[in-house]
Amino acid sequence: MGRRYSGGEEAFHGEKFRLAASMAATLPSSSQEVGNHEVDAEAVMAHAERFRHVNDPRKAKLMGGKGTQGLRLPPPVLAAWDGENGSGVHVQRAICQWKLAHDRAVQEALESSGERPLLHQDNRAKASCPWGGRIDKTSGELIGRNRLGIIWTQVRAEWRAT
Repeated sequence: MGRRYSGGEEAFHGEKFRLAASMAATLPSSSQEVGNHEVDAEAVMAHAERFRHVNDPRKAKLMGGKGTQGLRLPPPVLAAWDGENGSGVHVQRAICQWKLAHDRAVQEALESSGERPLLHQDNRAKASCPWGGRIDKTSGELIGRNRLGIIWTQVRAEWRAT
């Protein structure tokens, strides 16, 4: 990444919007369609820069979403970010590794989790939810892709192997 953010949520969304701006900027004009959706590269980059000055993960999450504080990103950008091996996975892995290296509470939490799979709890998760998940009370099955939980499980295993 090379840029400084106040926390993981800020970094995650700031980098997501940087990707969107770079995708739009590679098109012939500064305001172009990405997958039939108009994206203004300069406006999206300005939004990405705002995350570097946010010091509140809740606010960053709101700014990173589809609500009134966020910007709606077109499906091709979200696919490039949220995909199985998308940019978001690499950014989130770097965030998790940084937190593990610098935060004793994270180290203690991972140590105490044993070998159990980790879940990024999202009580409203649907099957298509890329980052979180929930356990269905009836079937016991995971609903959602739980990508963040999987990344943490992998980072924990790598940490223990060193």
